[in-house]
Amino acid sequence: MKARDYYKKAIEADPEFTRAYTRLAKLYGLLAFYANMLPEEAYSSSLSLATKALELDSLFAEAFVIKGIVDLCYNFDYINAEKNYKRALELEPNNLEAYASLAELMLYKGNFHEAIEVDQQAMAIDPLYPVRDGLYGVHLYFAGYKDSAIVHLSKLTERYPVCNFYLGIIYLREGEYEKAVESLQRTLSDFSPISITQLGLAYSKSGKLNETQRMLDTLETRAESEFIPYSMRGALLSELGRKKEALDYLKKGYETREEFILLLLNVDTISYSDVRSDPRFIEIMSKIKK
Repeated sequence: MKARDYYKKAIEADPEFTRAYTRLAKLYGLLAFYANMLPEEAYSSSLSLATKALELDSLFAEAFVIKGIVDLCYNFDYINAEKNYKRALELEPNNLEAYASLAELMLYKGNFHEAIEVDQQAMAIDPLYPVRDGLYGVHLYFAGYKDSAIVHLSKLTERYPVCNFYLGIIYLREGEYEKAVESLQRTLSDFSPISITQLGLAYSKSGKLNETQRMLDTLETRAESEFIPYSMRGALLSELGRKKEALDYLKKGYETREEFILLLLNVDTISYSDVRSDPRFIEIMSKIKK
């Protein structure tokens, strides 16, 4: 990946360039969720880079943001994640990355209106904050402002194609399955596992189980040569009625520390819908720190 190579070259050229360490650290976190990097590998690298940045500058706010991301997305630890995000904001009150990460934490916790409040604090600093990547639209939707969310995201699809993914998520939850399929199909150019998984769910809910199976087959084939999150594959197994296998994969996903597990608590209530009352599902979810 070019971005990773450039950050590494920046560090080689200037070993005291703290922001290069944290930018590379954030990239590793994105690779763990959207691409195919093992969480352990990605987040251990992120933490090492953040630690190095703090060795260079113990008051560097961005490094605390990265530590918070590792706490949330790998350690499943809401409490320490929030502490690190708030420490970043103490050090740098205008740090938009800290606001974005804190809003994401509120989303994961199911505190949807608090996510909007954090967004509004960021907007007071930068009025363009809501159009940076579309996540504000996701927060609007889960806080109950569906129409505003759809309008907001629809305006951003050309600038940020990931907003097609967010729209697909909304349509899927609203039962507008054809729209969900249409939006999610537009996200497949990057072939990310999360896009394939959500498209498989949309196919299932619209009665196209053969297509759901095709999405699962795609993920399983890729898993033969690269890391593909178990929990995402398990979500499609659940749709196909293979409940034991689905829960086996979910357990592996928890053990692998896959971020997708966090979404299953309060955000992605569509996935694993047929097994949520199963004691195994409940046990796995109960292990996540509050």
